[in-house]
This record gives sequence, structure tokens and C-alpha cells, in this order.
Amino acid sequence: MQSNRIYWPFAVLVSIALIYTFVWFYLAERTEQDFNHWIELQKSHGTEVKYTDLKVGGYPYRLTIRLKNPEIFAQDHPNQWYWHSEELIATAHTYNPNHIMIELKGEQSFRGVKNQHLSSTDPFSWTTSVTADVILVSLRLKSGKISHIDSDFQNLIAENSQSGSNVGSEWRHFFDGTVSMNRFEIHSRLRSEESLFAQDIAIIAQGVKTEDTPASGFENQMDAFVIDATLTDLTEVPLHEGRIGVAPDLHNDELKTAIVHNIQAVWLPVSISGQGAITYSDNGPEDGEIDLSIVGYEDLLRALQRENEIDRTTAALSGAVLGALSVLTGGGDDEIQLPLRFDRGQVFLGFIPLSE
Repeated sequence: MQSNRIYWPFAVLVSIALIYTFVWFYLAERTEQDFNHWIELQKSHGTEVKYTDLKVGGYPYRLTIRLKNPEIFAQDHPNQWYWHSEELIATAHTYNPNHIMIELKGEQSFRGVKNQHLSSTDPFSWTTSVTADVILVSLRLKSGKISHIDSDFQNLIAENSQSGSNVGSEWRHFFDGTVSMNRFEIHSRLRSEESLFAQDIAIIAQGVKTEDTPASGFENQMDAFVIDATLTDLTEVPLHEGRIGVAPDLHNDELKTAIVHNIQAVWLPVSISGQGAITYSDNGPEDGEIDLSIVGYEDLLRALQRENEIDRTTAALSGAVLGALSVLTGGGDDEIQLPLRFDRGQVFLGFIPLSE
């Protein structure tokens, strides 16, 4: 009798472990079935999802889906796009299934065709290759829908190229080349449980370097960049039972609003901070103003002249006028407050035109 009392707690523990094991394997099988059902759902919406191998594991405390060579091709979409990764690992703890961590490994390849649906605009294609030491995406669910998306990239390098008859020099100047950064984070809260768009978004970048390879050898080194903004007047785009590859078909007459709570950029020894609001369309900022505080503006003018953004005469004249308006800080650097103004697609730093 005494012996039975000793072994009874162990029998209970073993029974609980067996029940938990049964439940875990049931959830693992159900997870794989739901994932394959989701793939079939995407196919019915014109988006093809493929992989070469799928494994479900993580016993006993996690549920993990590991995909080899996953790829997504959104065909039925105004702007076709394609993505491929060497490996994707999605993990959720059994005690917190509403928090999913996604890790991407190896090279991330993106391809797309923009404006193919607009008869008045020639389509152009783009290709981007991304590598990083760490690529993590955190999804938080609420009532079965995504409520927050956070991402973390470390030592990221992105190479981008464009092709097409309507890819002008200005577009290439900003998007054709290589971008590298030590760390890149995006934190966003979705507009609603039914929308793909973030209402509040924060972007943090550190150690950013850009190089425009095919154009005039444009190179820039940024030590840090932060933007905290709220987007309003967004077009509601339903997920359609988890459909991916959906985006609004914005046109020039559909203006949206971005309220910038905080923007900071540091090009040593130049630092810029500001706040304001702008309206934007599918072509980028249209109208609005962001009040900037610039420390070390003389170095900024020299950098703009070096990159052929402004000529020598404009730089000298601007420096003289700004010098008369500036207030010297305790550290000795020149500081001045100027608006970054967007007027019908043109950009001005105070009275200095930055684009035509």
C-alpha cells in the first residue's frame, strides 16, 4: 500500500506528459493541414506559394514550421511580384500561440513589375536581392488577425535594379544601387484587424550607406535614421480570408496624409530632426511641410554640392543667407530651423530647391 502511494504521483505525471504529447502532435498535424489549406486559398486568389520541403517540429514547448526554398508569386495583382528565400522558420510557443516569430535565412530575392495595369504608363520591372546576418519578423495576433508587425534586420545589404522605358534618371538616383546598414527595425500597428496597412509606424536604421552604382557614383553614409509617423486617410484593403499580395490601386488624385511625429537623421557631423505633415500619392510626397532643425548645415551644403544636388553658386549664396539666420549652439556648430517643403511634387529646403 505504501509502495502505491509512492508511485502514484509519478503515474499522474506520466499520464499528463502522455496527454500533452498527444495534444502537441495533434496540433502539429493540424498546423501542417491548415498551412496547406492556406496555400490552396492563395492559389484560388491568383497567388502561387511553393516550397521544396516542409517540416513541423519544436516538441515539447514550441510549434515550428520549417520551409526550404519558399517562394511566392503574386500573379493576379496590379503590380506583379515574386519572393524567394533559402529557408523560412516560423515559431510559436505553445503557451503563447498568438506571438509568431519568423526567421528568414540566406538570400532574399524579390522581383516585380509595376504599372502593368495602366495603359497610359509603360510598365517597368525591378529586382532586389537582400542578405543579412539576422532577419526576424514578429507577428502578434488578436482574435485570429494580425495586430502588430515588428521586424529586425542586422548587417543588411540590399542591391536593387530597375528596367523599363519609363525609369528616368531621378527614379534611378534613389532606387537603383546598393543600400547597406548595420541595423534596420520596423515597428507598426495595423489600421484595423481587416487591413494590411499600418496606421502607426516607426522605422529605425543605423549605419546606413547608399551607393547609386549605375548613375553618377552617388554615395552617402548615414550614421542613424529614425522616423515615427501616423498614416491617415488610408484606403481600406480587406485581407479576404488571409489573402496576400493585395495593395491599393492609388492614383494621383487619391492623396493620403502622413503626420510625422519625429524624424531624425545623422550624417556625422550633420544632424537633422523635425516634425510636420505631408500628403502623398502613388508618386510620392505631393504637398506639406516638415519643420527641420539642422545642426552643421555648412557641412550639409558641401555634401549637396559634392553630390551635384546644388551648384557652387547656389551653395555659396545659401551658406551666406543661412549663416545670417543661424544660431550658434554651445558646441560651436551652426544650427538653423528650416521647413522641408513639398509643393506639387517639388521639394524645397527653405528656399533651396532640392528637385525640379
